[in-house]
Amino acid sequence: MHRLLLTLGTLSFFIVGLTLAFNAKASNPTLLIMAEDEDGETIPRNNRISTRILNELVNQLDGRGFDVYDETAVTLRTHAQGRTRRSDAELLDVAKSIRRPPIDVVIFFRILSDVTRKKYQNEVRLRMEGRLLSVSDGRRLGSWEAKLPEDRDQVWLLPNRCFPEGGSMSRSCLLESVGDDARTLAQEVGAIVTDKLEANIGSTSSGGQEGGLKRGFNLVFDGFSSSDYRDMEEYLTIFSGYIDHRPVRSSHLRREVFYESTISTSRLERNLHKMLEVLELPYVLKFSGNTYTIKAKNLRKKRGGSDTKKKFKW
Repeated sequence: MHRLLLTLGTLSFFIVGLTLAFNAKASNPTLLIMAEDEDGETIPRNNRISTRILNELVNQLDGRGFDVYDETAVTLRTHAQGRTRRSDAELLDVAKSIRRPPIDVVIFFRILSDVTRKKYQNEVRLRMEGRLLSVSDGRRLGSWEAKLPEDRDQVWLLPNRCFPEGGSMSRSCLLESVGDDARTLAQEVGAIVTDKLEANIGSTSSGGQEGGLKRGFNLVFDGFSSSDYRDMEEYLTIFSGYIDHRPVRSSHLRREVFYESTISTSRLERNLHKMLEVLELPYVLKFSGNTYTIKAKNLRKKRGGSDTKKKFKW
């Protein structure tokens, strides 16, 4: 009997462990890394230093279990390729337009190099800046700055061959000289970025809050009476991952709500369908980007009981 209980306990622990591992993986956001190079002083995205840093960032994030998507692969059929010196507006437009898969977080980075020529030596400094942005609601999730060398008294020295007599600095020589150090810089940045992402994702709490990235959703209720909306509002607060909701616009039969939660988009959609079916409110639900529009149909059915919500796991 004791052996049976021990076996069942071990099996239960194993199942719970698998469930938690699956939930942690499922809650991970989809990531896109984009180089900012609009400023003429930054290294362009098609530069080998930029490419090397991007690849190292991908390795760091992938090693920590994050899903990173390649910009070229997900935009090959829909966007012009190989563009450099892109503005922030263009980068955001591209990130928001990607639908397969939808991008949750964009990691922007830019690389600045400063070359100082002296009579007796040629010095170079490399600095990397970046920020994390939630695509759905534009929320900034953090920023960073890293540089090599860290000590102001230390500098990288470029060989004289990088500056042929009577000519400008050799680009290929610069790339060769700082390439390995740029990779080291990317490793440091990768550790910073993963820590910031993990801090924003959080974990599933004992109170039932679904672990995941905090997101902002726009919920539009069109054609429902005040009484209907009050009934629906009670459900919105018991959905898993719920954080807060705020009215954005309100009229007699239309309400717009900004809804903050760590819930996944698929689960939120299921919950909305389930809520409207329980309340027996004829509806049409449409979803685009981070906006859910629930439009009432003209026909109404007899309303259900208010205790029905307790039968479901939201």
